[in-house]
Amino acid sequence: MKSVLILFGGNSSEHEISCKSALNVIDNIDNELFKLHIVGIDKQGNWIECSKNNIIKKDWYDLKPIDNIMKYLNKIDIVFPLMHGKFGEDGKIQGMLDLFNIKYVGCKSVASMIGMDKNLSKIFFKSINIPQVPYIKYDNNLKEIEKLGYPLIIKPCNGGSSI
Repeated sequence: MKSVLILFGGNSSEHEISCKSALNVIDNIDNELFKLHIVGIDKQGNWIECSKNNIIKKDWYDLKPIDNIMKYLNKIDIVFPLMHGKFGEDGKIQGMLDLFNIKYVGCKSVASMIGMDKNLSKIFFKSINIPQVPYIKYDNNLKEIEKLGYPLIIKPCNGGSSI
């Protein structure tokens, strides 16, 4: 039986969304094929082993953090990273896992970094001739926005879930 680490939480504005994502995966993963380990990362960066009930009750923050993260990860076959936003979807956690040859679900670090940063994505898409709507990277210059006209969409370069 393969051991799977469900890794969620993290220090981003999307922390709570990540907790919901973890519950969805926990509820739908085949427990006959996979032995689950569940670890939340609190907003201070502590890795905390917990249970589904701890996530539901939101009391996992009070549990004892893991002393040696690398030693813990060595008993895992594959990590399922479910952090959203900063440190989750931006390639940082993937880069750490790559550094230690730990298998994980999802994109590699460079694809995650480019995909998370809307400005980098736009530059990349332009370089390979993918059509896109006009855009600017806003730097507190309202005249630049007025050049685009209305309607328009304003989003942070590094953020998701419309938070």
